[in-house]
Amino acid sequence: MGWVSANKDIISLLIALLAILVSLSTALINVRNLRTSSFIAIQKEMLTGEMQRGRLLVYRAIATGDAPPRDSDEEYLMVRSLAVFDQLGMLSRQWIVPRRWVLRYWHPRLQLLKHGFGIEPDPDRPYILQGRPNLQYLIEHAERYRCADSCCADGRKEGRLRVPPRLHQAGRPDDATPGE
Repeated sequence: MGWVSANKDIISLLIALLAILVSLSTALINVRNLRTSSFIAIQKEMLTGEMQRGRLLVYRAIATGDAPPRDSDEEYLMVRSLAVFDQLGMLSRQWIVPRRWVLRYWHPRLQLLKHGFGIEPDPDRPYILQGRPNLQYLIEHAERYRCADSCCADGRKEGRLRVPPRLHQAGRPDDATPGE
């Protein structure tokens, strides 16, 4: 008992440090849970049938030039799917959702967007393509993403990053910015 009373200040300090460590670890676990919840929520949105259809319209327009008519439901669906991708980029840039998680799942689809969004720029409607810096951020990181899985094996990644034939024939430069 004499040792405890002689060292009560050190014991109090050790207990306080232990409490700080427990609080810090709890905070880190909570941040991880919030990031996971945010990623799952945006994934649910991205994987709805409507968003999948919008992305497929974008990819088809990039590959073939077959874009939906102006002001059609299909065009708005394409724009909405790009907006959700842009939102995913914002969440990644703000560290709400880890970029490595986003790229692990979405890198093949983002690589397909390197050469544009399949919608021609329209000065009367700049909101359609301009103002997507977060999506551009993800595309740039997806280009450099290293992956050893089957999605990137046997030249598949290079094929996604290659200029689509319809753009190459039109004389569009390889380093064109999407949407321009």
